[in-house]
Amino acid sequence: MKKEQALSPEIVETPVDPFPDYAAIREAKGIELKSLANATKIRVSYLEEIEKGNFETLPESIYAETFIKTYAREIGEDADTILAHYRQHLRRKEPPSQEAGPKAKPVYEWVKKDRTSSGFSFRAVGWVFFGLVVIVFLISFFSTYTTDNSKPEVKPLMQPATDQPAAPGAGQAEAPVAAEPGTPAAPVKAVPVRTPYKLVIEATETSWLNIVEDDNPPFEILLRSGERIEREAMDKFSVDIGNAGGVVVYFQGKSLGSLGKSGQVVHLNLPEGNRNQ
Repeated sequence: MKKEQALSPEIVETPVDPFPDYAAIREAKGIELKSLANATKIRVSYLEEIEKGNFETLPESIYAETFIKTYAREIGEDADTILAHYRQHLRRKEPPSQEAGPKAKPVYEWVKKDRTSSGFSFRAVGWVFFGLVVIVFLISFFSTYTTDNSKPEVKPLMQPATDQPAAPGAGQAEAPVAAEPGTPAAPVKAVPVRTPYKLVIEATETSWLNIVEDDNPPFEILLRSGERIEREAMDKFSVDIGNAGGVVVYFQGKSLGSLGKSGQVVHLNLPEGNRNQ
């Protein structure tokens, strides 16, 4: 007689259309990838991943889907096919659900209910408690009567040294020569101190940011609602905002006001104040 085998549930995926060659479609329309990146303010690397259907390096889904829709709109294609492949990619990344294991045994299952073993357990606990009390008493007794009663050592007072005139030494500094009266001191020119520009960004919704300070490498961060960052630069800021309606930007202590709608990608150049959308 054959033993029945438990069949594990299989994940059935909804079939999606084959992924088109979007790079060929874009090139056939005469659209260069670099010009597309400048128009959408989306990184070239992100656009390449979207074209290939490789979504590993894209940011969180709220921004990745915005990037996909923007890309499809710019090349005149429907975004549904790319979104279907992207969401299938997300489902494959989800960890499989684990079946509930055997129920845990009660914590006190080991307690025997027979009177003999219970009596033994209580007696053992009583002896342990009594032993601890005795140990604490002995430690307290010996620590009280074995304290160091020796008197502290009294050091003799040092005799005050008699004042002797100090002999002039070779290393002794000479008295400064007084300046002649009537000679004005040369004025010291103050060196101007440059203060850095300050940028503060507060998030009211989850928003992706890419900030370049002066000529330093870009700084990328994902701000969530209620979070804020403060950055400084000596000459300039270049800021990409993935959710213009979800942040409040302060430059030099002043708010820049509304930057756009939720989900809109905005580029800022500060302190010039030019805003590219």
